[in-house]
Amino acid sequence: MPSSTQQMFPKITQQGLDDLRRRIGVPITDTLEPWCHEATRDNIRHYAHGIGDDNPLWCDPAYAARTRFRGIVAPPSFLFATSRIISGYVGGLAGVHAMWAGADWTWHQPTRRNDEISTEAWLKDLIEHETRFAGRAVQQIYHVTFRNQNGDLLAEADSWCFRTERDHAREQGRKYTEVKARAPRRYSDEELAEVYRLYAQEEIRGATPRYWQDVTVGEALPKMAKAATAEDLQEAFTSHFEETERQVERLEQVFDVLSERPRGKKCDGIMGILEEGVAFKAAA
Repeated sequence: MPSSTQQMFPKITQQGLDDLRRRIGVPITDTLEPWCHEATRDNIRHYAHGIGDDNPLWCDPAYAARTRFRGIVAPPSFLFATSRIISGYVGGLAGVHAMWAGADWTWHQPTRRNDEISTEAWLKDLIEHETRFAGRAVQQIYHVTFRNQNGDLLAEADSWCFRTERDHAREQGRKYTEVKARAPRRYSDEELAEVYRLYAQEEIRGATPRYWQDVTVGEALPKMAKAATAEDLQEAFTSHFEETERQVERLEQVFDVLSERPRGKKCDGIMGILEEGVAFKAAA
């Protein structure tokens, strides 16, 4: 066959899928060690600063001691650091490309300082798809539970990856052709000044409550330019915001067709954190 269509990587086979399906519901006991076993003060602070979240509830012991939690708690997403599986490690289908695509979380209570985190995980489901970009693809879903040293359930989540055939995507994929063809985006001094203004005025919301009744579908959150020090990254923020708006429009159309009204899902664990709202300056 021509070199352009020569198979270089393993394909998704029925035998491979059958072998993987036999793992559904079986607890995983052999996996890589997580980045964090414990929610120490330093682990929480390093994680929070790493994602650009300087909420004093995560980082300031004196502030946190004055809240209903009586001490530091971790950002909800800190639990990503306590399991490799939740952030994309998968098994089976050796040599077939794996792309982590997302996770659906349910939080039950906050992770507190010095909590020791244990997890359980198992393969939950395999869903086959036929895609334009990569041909045959498989959505591989794992369920993970998170508990503290007392056995209390902190959270549970479904993590999902897509397994795709590398050769098909390499030959058929044209995902970035249009992007690469664009001329470089140049920002004027005025536009850059606006970015700096947004940076300076960024609200450290911390635990200031954002009540459910105050949020509407499609509402634009305050612009975040904190990490946009490069022009291409600034453009990415803008493009992502525009794409999000289009996604919201499509979701509204779907709900309209179904004669349904979109609703938020309340999480008591997260609400407990949000209701502790005091601005950072007020806490200083």
